[in-house]
Amino acid sequence: MTVAGNSVMNHLFLDIPPTYLAASPYTPAISSPLNLNANELGININPTGRIHTMPLIAGFIGSDCVAAILATGIHTSQGNALLIDVGTNTEIVVAKGEEMAACSCASGPAFEGAHIKHGMRASSGAIERAWINDDTTTAEYLTVDDDKPRGICGSGLIDLMAELLKAGVIDPTGRMRTTDPNVSRGPGGLEYVVVESDASALGEDIVLTQKDVRELQKAKAAVYTGASILMKRMDIKTEDVERIYLSGAFGNYLDPENMMTVGMLPEFSLNKIVGVGNAAGTGTRMALLSGKERRRAEEISKNVRYHELAADPLFTEEYMKSLNMPHLDLGRFPSTVERLKNSRFKAVTGKR
Repeated sequence: MTVAGNSVMNHLFLDIPPTYLAASPYTPAISSPLNLNANELGININPTGRIHTMPLIAGFIGSDCVAAILATGIHTSQGNALLIDVGTNTEIVVAKGEEMAACSCASGPAFEGAHIKHGMRASSGAIERAWINDDTTTAEYLTVDDDKPRGICGSGLIDLMAELLKAGVIDPTGRMRTTDPNVSRGPGGLEYVVVESDASALGEDIVLTQKDVRELQKAKAAVYTGASILMKRMDIKTEDVERIYLSGAFGNYLDPENMMTVGMLPEFSLNKIVGVGNAAGTGTRMALLSGKERRRAEEISKNVRYHELAADPLFTEEYMKSLNMPHLDLGRFPSTVERLKNSRFKAVTGKR
């Protein structure tokens, strides 16, 4: 058995208290790979079966990130590449030839449906794709398994944010427009009705609230800030990046154009963005089958430089600017703004 996961899960699997991961400087008790007998851990395979745990990079960059690097091969890339594994903690790796740096963005659980009124994981009935009717500004959608809608999963949330921005239902600061007929005041404030109660499996309206939009803005700003700062520290411009890998069960299903519309990613060429699915799972299977790949994984963990994002002097300013959609500095998104000109998007000008 070969095991990879975030740093906390790695410690728990090994029955090591993750105490020091909760306090600065967030140091793992162990970061090197281990080879153990199954009976030492009480794992129910052959008692003499071997268990290999993959190495960690840092307190917030676990062995799942090492496995994803191994699977995508960015450690052997001759050019510039990005790996973005979207989740509660979004890990970003920038590869510049043989040089690699990584950071972790506290994007929070909003993309996974938590802290969102009708958020849910991508199971039956989750709205996974959404778009807005240009004439009525009502939502149209697709659900997982074509079931009656029960909520909205991460990919659907990003779609809705982008579509509502293009339709002028929310402005670039994230504020809902009370003049839109599909926006009303609910118990917790303004909300946009995505699915009316008679079409919902819940027997009530499925909505996106003003609070939900704010949660999503914070999450997308964290991802953009991480990518932007890490590229700057590696002296790489967006046009210099040759390949962007979106990994994770969630990241694989995101619409790259909508991600850039809301400013979750820097403005890359769409043909450079590749969804690679569960890259961590693929890399872990590679290490399961090959001693050579295990040695490569250990080399990767030692060669990736960890960048503490929150300690970067640019962090606060960059994060605050990134809360706007696509960004407070629209000059960073020229193609996106040009594309938005044909919609009801209205740029917010003036000082904040």
